[in-house]
Amino acid sequence: MRNSHSPYDKSRFPLRDTYDVVIIGAGAAGLMAASSLPLGNFTGLHVEHCARPGIKLLMSGGGRCNITHEGSVKDFPAHYGLAEKAVRRLLYRYSNDSLTDRLREFGVETVNEEGRIFPASMKAETVLNAFLSAAENNGFAFTYETELLGIEETEKDYLLTLSVRGDRRTVRARRLLLAGGGLSYPTSGSDGSLHRILVRDLDLPVTELRPSLYPLPIEDYPYEDLAGLSLDNVTVSLYPKEGKRLGRCTGPLLFTHEAFSGPAILNLSRAAEPGAVLEIQYVPLESAAVRRRLAGAASRNPKAGLPRLLREEFGLPHRLAQALGLRASGSPKRAAALLTADRFPVHVPPALVLSAPSDSTGAGSPSTADSPIHPATLAAFRRAMVTAGGVDRSAVSFRTMEAVAHPRLYLAGEILDVDGETGGYNLQFAWSSASAAAESIRGSLGIRP
Repeated sequence: MRNSHSPYDKSRFPLRDTYDVVIIGAGAAGLMAASSLPLGNFTGLHVEHCARPGIKLLMSGGGRCNITHEGSVKDFPAHYGLAEKAVRRLLYRYSNDSLTDRLREFGVETVNEEGRIFPASMKAETVLNAFLSAAENNGFAFTYETELLGIEETEKDYLLTLSVRGDRRTVRARRLLLAGGGLSYPTSGSDGSLHRILVRDLDLPVTELRPSLYPLPIEDYPYEDLAGLSLDNVTVSLYPKEGKRLGRCTGPLLFTHEAFSGPAILNLSRAAEPGAVLEIQYVPLESAAVRRRLAGAASRNPKAGLPRLLREEFGLPHRLAQALGLRASGSPKRAAALLTADRFPVHVPPALVLSAPSDSTGAGSPSTADSPIHPATLAAFRRAMVTAGGVDRSAVSFRTMEAVAHPRLYLAGEILDVDGETGGYNLQFAWSSASAAAESIRGSLGIRP
């Protein structure tokens, strides 16, 4: 297989004037699509903004690549929030089993770790190299350090303006697949520029872009000294200023130096909104039941301090029991409240809103297509695993992944307004949407499976 440290950015070749298929973005979705699209006598170009492919894929799963999740695919749609209905049939057609089967065809075996599927090598580069090799074998040429500057739709194709290492070029694409990602981890090439181009050049509707699957920043975080401590089974809820609960999740919780993290928090971050309050329940009991148990424990051991009672009665880690005892100032009533409903205001940065510029929208307005990203939002995107929001689901057929108003234009992966929970669900959607797009393009060109 290809060495993941190969100097991709040194490859040079003359670009054609026209390609039958052009894919924008050599991340997970783009490579998955190219690996499923044998070109035969047709021509294909894969355009990547960075100097090498799959940077974000290499970062996934802590470098191990949590490729998908185990279990029945019928249970998957519920892990995609409001996109559940839109993605259901797509996931059924191109399931977790079809993804692992394809990897096996490429010589990549997978293993199950507590429901999460990884390559047996536990190296993301194994997955990257498999899809990259398949894409190249299918006939795709790759151009790196190449930026898409604009898209012009014509009657028969799409005229792309590219900057190839600073050299401005135009290329025609008879079929165009956009798989350029969102805004999360912008250093990986997902900088949001493609969304702006789609709004400006094609008037595609883009919902607000927000960070998702990231540690929620909170006010007056009191647990800096607990950094590195984790709890296996904690219930976390998120509430708005007014109204019904935004979400609830039970799972692992991790204390960091400056925020709560872990799957329970990351999954809830998708529902966070300005003014929200985070509530953590460390033990599965009501406050009154905790007070009764503390009173009984104190009567049996009157010389024990509150931290010791919390540790021995509820099995809390020593450091957490100490911190809760200190915050409760020795009050069992206050300790019971903390154990069952530790509440913190959440600082959610403003979303990035893109819309086509108009006479009524000034150039400095946050709603213009060229507006800068708020610093707090950009900082959150640097830590977020995925982007919530993107090309509106109503603008795309989820059977073919073709844009409703733009024939021969396809979209796949994180560029769309679809984001899943942590655990492999986002790479699974990349596979499902990329596979559907590849099959549709294959059919439109008359390429046999």
